[in-house]
Amino acid sequence: SFAAYPSQIKEQDMEMKIYVMGEAASTDRTVNLEKDANLTTASDAQYFFPKTVTVPAGELEAPFIVTLKRTDDLSSNTVSLYLKVAANEDFNIGVVEQNHFCIKWNDILGKPKNWDTELIEFFGAYSLIKYRFIIDTIGFGEFGGSMSWSELMNYKIRMKSALDAYNAAHPDQPLTD
Repeated sequence: SFAAYPSQIKEQDMEMKIYVMGEAASTDRTVNLEKDANLTTASDAQYFFPKTVTVPAGELEAPFIVTLKRTDDLSSNTVSLYLKVAANEDFNIGVVEQNHFCIKWNDILGKPKNWDTELIEFFGAYSLIKYRFIIDTIGFGEFGGSMSWSELMNYKIRMKSALDAYNAAHPDQPLTD
C-alpha cells in the first residue's frame, strides 16, 4: 500500500524472484511473464514489469522488479496485477499452483491500531488529514511498539514545528486537526 508513504512517492519497486523447478542449466534461460487480463484489475498505467527474466546458467532463481505506480484512484480502490509464466522454448508453465503471483495495492489510509492506546498522547485525536500530514512530514507512518517515549516526543515536537510552519505559509487554509 502507498498509504504509509509520503504523498510525493509516486512509484514503488517490488523486488520479486522467479524460482526454477528442476535442475540448473549450463546456459542462461529465459522466463516469459505475462499479465492475466481476466484477473488483473490495475490499468496498464499503474504498473510495469519485465516481459522476460533471465535465469543465469547454473542458477535456480532470478530476481526482477515490478514497479507499482500511485494513481489518484488508489485512494478509494484496491487494484491487482496477476502475473503468470508463459511457456517458451526454455520453460513450460509448470505447476498451476506455482506459476503465477498476484500483487494488490492501494492508497487507502487507515487509522493505526495503536493510535488510541499509544499515539494519542503524542499526536492527539486521530484524523485522516492529521495522519497524512504526519506521514508527509516525517516520511513514514508506522509507529510500532519498539519506539521509545523520547522518540515519540521528538516526533511530537517536530510535528508541532511543521504544523506551525505550514499554517504560517497557508494563513487562509490552516490545518486545524
